[in-house]
Amino acid sequence: MKIPVYTAQASVTREAPGRQIRVRQSPSAMAQAEMDKSKPFRAALQAAGEYAQTRYKIQTQNNLDQALLDAEEGVNERIRELQKNPDYNSILDGDDPLWDKETSELLRDGLKKVGTDRYARQQFTSRFGNLEQRGRFALRDFVDEKVKIQAQINRDRNLQNTEDEIVNTPD
Repeated sequence: MKIPVYTAQASVTREAPGRQIRVRQSPSAMAQAEMDKSKPFRAALQAAGEYAQTRYKIQTQNNLDQALLDAEEGVNERIRELQKNPDYNSILDGDDPLWDKETSELLRDGLKKVGTDRYARQQFTSRFGNLEQRGRFALRDFVDEKVKIQAQINRDRNLQNTEDEIVNTPD
């Protein structure tokens, strides 16, 4: 009986030793598993983002409300001040009306208080326009009443002067 002799026939190959891999793992399943691991963190980030957004909206609304209240108080104060002005012709009429100067200053100050949010600035400008219009009508009524009173005084003076002329003229 012959003893078998083993002769190695090794050669260099590109194959890995061991069992052959017949099925590859799905990369989408691995990616989904990693995404599932990050769900709690993403939920926390989303909640923090929503909180920050809500906080920003509340802060913007508070700034808008504060600016509108200040503007309304300012308009009412300017109306009272201008009603005390003896030169009622320069309040709403003329080359440089006092009302326009006062309200443009109030608008500028209010926009500074509102901030940079363009929607809040747009709302403030719109509501301030309503306040300004209401104040303008109130002042217009005041000025018209002053004009009527002054016209009546002028008519009375004219009549008195005519009456004095008639009385003092020699016949």
